Amino acid sequence: MIVLAAGWTGGLAHAQSNVEAEFNKGTTAYNIGDFGTAAFIWGKLADEGSAKAKSALGTLYYTGSGVPRDFDRARELFL
Repeated sequence: MIVLAAGWTGGLAHAQSNVEAEFNKGTTAYNIGDFGTAAFIWGKLADEGSAKAKSALGTLYYTGSGVPRDFDRARELFL
């Protein structure tokens, strides 16, 4: 039972690191001005429940960077 729990925890950590790596790809795209790619990456992560990605994507909708400016969508993502 302990081995099973330890294995599961490792899987969770691996999944979190994958989410973080993908988020960082979106950040890199954002930093070089490729807002469409950032929106695509963060959109997938936001759909999976990432709070960081929702916040970042909300900023794109708020500013209209890479996506149409949409204050209502930005608000939904921020909340």
